[in-house]
Amino acid sequence: MLSFSEPIEGITIIMAPNQTSSIRNMTLSCSVEHGTMPNFSWTKNGKSIMETERLSLCNSGQSLTLHTFSLEDCGTYTCSVANRLNNQTYSLNLLASSNVPQCRVDLRTNKRQHYIIPILIVTFSTLLTGLVIYSTKVGKIALQKSRSK
Repeated sequence: MLSFSEPIEGITIIMAPNQTSSIRNMTLSCSVEHGTMPNFSWTKNGKSIMETERLSLCNSGQSLTLHTFSLEDCGTYTCSVANRLNNQTYSLNLLASSNVPQCRVDLRTNKRQHYIIPILIVTFSTLLTGLVIYSTKVGKIALQKSRSK
């Protein structure tokens, strides 16, 4: 019996639904145009994905469903497809998607910005204290020199 193997080609990820709200499920489906006996696997931000209450894999790992999609699900999802001839990957960055409002970064509420004013106050207070101490020492030295004359 002669068997013919075809390498993996044309990998894509389709997101359904196209837009999400925080109470909806999202499914990422990975497909290939060509390839004999493909094996599918997923990573999120470079780490392997395992099934949990919130994540389920279907169709032999071809589809990944994120139940009740939320901010913690944001990141880069990569589908890897392999067979005995080759492997290919395709990534979908949900942080860069305008269709996923949960993943948009709101600079007005960025936590780092809340620390800017206290950091500036501490920095200027430290500089001012150092300047006062320096001025006091210089003044004492000048006073001692004038008394010794």
